[in-house]
Amino acid sequence: MTAAGKNNEPSALAIRRVTHDKILLFGDSLTELSSNIHTLSFALTPALQHYYFRKLAVVARGYGGYSSMHLKHALLPTLRAETAAGEAIKLLVVEMGTNDAAERDIQTVPVEKYSENLQWIVEQARNAGVERIILVGPGPVDENMLEPPVYNRVMRNLKYSEAAKAVAKRCGVPFIDMWHTMMSHVGWQEGQPVPGIFGTSQTVLKDVLDDGIHLTGKGYRIWYNELLAIIEADFPELKSEALPTVLPHIFDVDRDNLPETLWQEVKVKE
Repeated sequence: MTAAGKNNEPSALAIRRVTHDKILLFGDSLTELSSNIHTLSFALTPALQHYYFRKLAVVARGYGGYSSMHLKHALLPTLRAETAAGEAIKLLVVEMGTNDAAERDIQTVPVEKYSENLQWIVEQARNAGVERIILVGPGPVDENMLEPPVYNRVMRNLKYSEAAKAVAKRCGVPFIDMWHTMMSHVGWQEGQPVPGIFGTSQTVLKDVLDDGIHLTGKGYRIWYNELLAIIEADFPELKSEALPTVLPHIFDVDRDNLPETLWQEVKVKE
C-alpha cells in the first residue's frame, strides 16, 4: 500500500484512510450555540467531538433565528457540502421548532406546515443516503425571563414538540422530547402548574435555560445524555467503542514497514 500516487499526490487509499465520516447536527440557534465553550459549563458539540475523537467528525450546522421554512432550503446543500470529500453522514440530528412556534412574522410557521416541513426534511435526508436520523423537539421556554415583546410561549412549544413527536413516529425515527425531559429535570409533574408561563415562578427553569430560550450547560448536558441513550438503544453500531479508529494505534504501526502498516485497515478489537 502506498500513500502517494502520480506526481506524489496522495493515493485514493490514503485519502480514504484519513477521511472521517460524520455526525451532523442541523438546526437553529440551539444547535448554533452548542459549541460555546466560553460561557457554558458544558457544551454539546465539543463533548460529542471528544466522545468520537478519531472515529467520527461531529459537525454542528445551526442557524440562529431560522425556522423549518428556512432550514428546509438549507438541508440538501448542507448534506452535499458535508459529503463533498467522500464522507458519509452516519447520523443526522435535526433540531428545530422554537422559532416556528414564535408568534413573530419573520419566523412563525403554522404547526401543520411545521410538521410537513419536518417530514420533508426526514424524507429528503433519507433520499440523500442518510440512514440514521434523530429528531429533537423544541424544549420549554420561560416567558418570565424574556424581554418584551414576548414572542415565545411555553405551551406553544409543547404543541410543536408534540407535532415533532408525531412526525418521528410516522417516519420511524427516534425522538428526543426536550420539553418533557427538561420539565422533568426541574421537578415538574403532570397536573402541576406549568413552569415558564408568565406570572409563575421565575427561577425554576433557570437551571436549564440561559435567557428564557437558549440552553445552559445543564440543558446541553441533558440533550447530550438523551442523544447517547438513543444511540445506545437504537444505533449501537455507532457507540464509540464499536467504531474503528482513523489510522491504527501507534503500537500497531511498524516504523520499519511504513507505509504498509500505516495504511492498513483498522478493525475494532474484540
